[in-house]
Parts: sequence; C-alpha cells; structure tokens
Amino acid sequence: MREQRVKRWRKLDNAAKIFPPNCHGADTKVFRFTCQLTEPVCPEILQKALDLTLPEFPAFTNVMRKGLFWYYLEESYEKILVQPEQLPLCAPLYRDSRSALLRVVYYDRRFSFEMFHVLADGTGAMQFFRVLVCRYLSLAHSDELGGRMILPEYDASVGQRMDDSFARYYDKSALRKRRSKPVKAARLRMERSLDHRISILEGRLPLQPLKQAARQYHTTITIFLSAVLIRALAQQMPVAELRRPVVLSIPVDLRNFFPSATCRNFFSVFEAGCQVTAQTPLEDIIPKLQQEFERRLQREHFAARLARLAALERNLLMRVIPLPLKDFSLYWAYRRSEQHYSAAFSNVGRIQLPQELLPYIQQAGACNATGRLLLIASTLQDTVCLAFTSAYLSTEVQRRFFTQLTDMGIPVTLTGNTEQGERIE
Repeated sequence: MREQRVKRWRKLDNAAKIFPPNCHGADTKVFRFTCQLTEPVCPEILQKALDLTLPEFPAFTNVMRKGLFWYYLEESYEKILVQPEQLPLCAPLYRDSRSALLRVVYYDRRFSFEMFHVLADGTGAMQFFRVLVCRYLSLAHSDELGGRMILPEYDASVGQRMDDSFARYYDKSALRKRRSKPVKAARLRMERSLDHRISILEGRLPLQPLKQAARQYHTTITIFLSAVLIRALAQQMPVAELRRPVVLSIPVDLRNFFPSATCRNFFSVFEAGCQVTAQTPLEDIIPKLQQEFERRLQREHFAARLARLAALERNLLMRVIPLPLKDFSLYWAYRRSEQHYSAAFSNVGRIQLPQELLPYIQQAGACNATGRLLLIASTLQDTVCLAFTSAYLSTEVQRRFFTQLTDMGIPVTLTGNTEQGERIE
C-alpha cells in the first residue's frame, strides 16, 4: 500500500486572521501585480517560470482550511496552472478548502499575478512577482541573454521568507503606550455595483514632474498624493458630510521598522486626514498631513499596535471561542473600523527589476480589490502608475484627482475599464 505523505500546515499570521470573514462582495481581499511586455506572452514559458518560482515561496501553494478555533494553511500538491484571463479583475480566490490562493493569468502582451491576502502583503507579493517576471523574461529571451537566469536582488532564505514576523516581534511591554481614540470620518455616498464587480482607472505619469510638484509644497510624494486625494474626496462629498474629517487609511510596511525579510503579511495601518471643505487648498491640507505622518510613523506606535493585536489573539477566552463566533466578531470589528476612514491609499514604491530585462517591459503596476475606493501607487523606472479600484459606479473622485495633477502641468495618461464597460484612453 502506498504510504500517504503527511501534509504540513501553518497558522495564519496575525494580520491574515481578519481577511477570511471579511472577503465579501467586491472586497475579495485579492491583490494583483501586472506586467505589460513588448511582445505577446508565451503561456508555455510562463508556466515554466511559475513552476520554477513556486518552490522558493512554499507557503504560496497552500490552501486554507477551517479548524475548530482558527483557519489555518495546509500545503497542497495540486499544480497551479497559468490561465487565459477571463475572470473579472481580482475575482475571488478562496471558495473552499481546495482552492488555490493565487492565480497567474495572461492576455496578449500582459500577464498578471493575483493573490489572496492571507498569504502575503503587498511587499511579499511584489517579491514573488519580481522573481516570476525575471524568470519568464530570462527563459523567453535566453538567446539574447546568453542563457543566463537573471534574477532580482533578494537573498533571503526560504526560512526567512516564510517567517511569522508578527510573532517574532510581539512585545508585551509595548502595550503600555496609550492608544489615541479614532474619530468617525466623512464617507462617500455613491451607488455601488449590483454584481459586486470593481472598476479600475489607471493614470500613468512621469516621475520627475510629480517629484517637482511635491517639492514645491516641501513634502514627499506620498503626502502630496494623499493631500490631492483628500481634496478630490471633499469635492465629491455633500457639505453635511464634511462636518467630519476626510481621512485616509494608509498601510505601512513594518519591515521599515523591524528587521525582516518575510514574504508573509507584515504590515500595519494608520489613519491620516483633516477637516476640509471642497475649497480647501493643498497648501492648507499638506501641513496637517505632515503632522499626522510624523506622529504616526514611529516604531513605538506600531510596536504598541502589534502588541495589542497579538495580545487579543493570545487571550485565553479568544482562543477557545469556536470559529463561527470568531468570524462574527471579526466581521463586526472590521465593519466598525471602516467608520474611521473615507478611502484608502497605498504607495508600494518601486518595482525593482534588473536593468538587462527592462527593454522587454512596457509597464508594470499593482491594484487591489476593495469594497470602497482605493488608490495604489507604484513606480517602474521613471513612470508612476496610480491605480484606482472602486466598488462605486461613479468615477468622479478619480477624475477630480487626475484633473488636479494635469492642472499642475503633470501629464497623465488614463486607461481603465469602468463598471459601465467604458474604455478610457
């Protein structure tokens, strides 16, 4: 009789626990990285590149199962196959305990990698994406590259890549830091898609004019874009709604504060915003945001937040509550947290790829599923991609945002599919 191999399993990290009970409707908790090539994608080479990349990220082939008290990840031996792109953007990945939690799809000159958030955060997914892109291009252009396999700089071991850094950096003493009470934020009141599809609108613009615009306000690109987004939101909101501040939820890569090379989730979030009207100029918004960023972007702040979440997870009562009750409580906790921000903004930074491979790439970018409105910024070489995903039918906030940039003399090229099926070029 053939001996059955025991499948290894691992716990969900602290951040991942919130996602399974909250992946509903348009908010599938799926994010996506896309690479546009100068030539059509070869599916056979893409499959080979995927097969070579997955063993370096063993948790990414896991499936998610339900235990009595928690969800957990279990290794799977099912091969993940690349597919023609046919599903809607960021379509659900988790359906049952046999579902692969990532997919790789292609269409014409483009291929995309999508992942369920329980496996990794944006930084971890970007590391996988970089290796996948490099392997594909090294195989597809083997003759021109002299048969070399050109890979990105990323020397972390498999153990370091799969490290649970939330558990590693849990410090009970950090709980002493006083927690500031969040306020309710102004909300967009717009019609949503009935079939729970999200729309995407991407703006591509040169990096240097954006840098110059941020310098004119003596601030960073992240704060500058946050201020432009807050102003666009305020211009779309009713006056009565603006009695509350317009607030952005901003994810932060904790690897910038705690040494870690993990590819799993290791991020936190903070809220930044201010009281504005539709007429408030950027020069009034930016100083207020700078104060919020300086106050929040401290190692002690994130250590305290990390400790609070880990303490809740380790609480004896919480550990013995059955999973259905945990799902219910985590669902309502997440819904309550949504009252404290108006939209979300994430700057995933540079997509660093080897110089030898850049001639084969036209563009690259990232986006994320959302039940509301989300902006993700990413940079490849000298081009910034600003990708809006939205569960709303209207694209007025996005148009107001990009209009502000073009009014400053920053050239923007728009592409995307709205929910109504309109193609914007």
